[in-house]
Amino acid sequence: MSEPAGRDRAIAQGEARYRAGAFAEAQQIFARLAARHPDRLLGLCRLRTGDVAGGVECLATAHRLAPDDAYARLHYGIGLHAAGRNVEAAELFQGCLDLLPADP
Repeated sequence: MSEPAGRDRAIAQGEARYRAGAFAEAQQIFARLAARHPDRLLGLCRLRTGDVAGGVECLATAHRLAPDDAYARLHYGIGLHAAGRNVEAAELFQGCLDLLPADP
């Protein structure tokens, strides 16, 4: 199987585990993927498992690598909010309004 197909399958599996609330399992999947491709999903898992500092670090990297990605911006804002950095989070959320008009 090609690397992109295997990666896509692993991402789908990690997302399914995340949606099911199995954050530690999803974190393991995304950590393996992030070793080669940094990803915001690992940051979200780290937040959910209580590693706020590690989560914010991953989310900051994902946002820096994809500054025009609306979800990278949104998720970094979620991380900053979790870390109590509300002013910075609000700035990112404000920037998401036009990028994600249908997202509450």
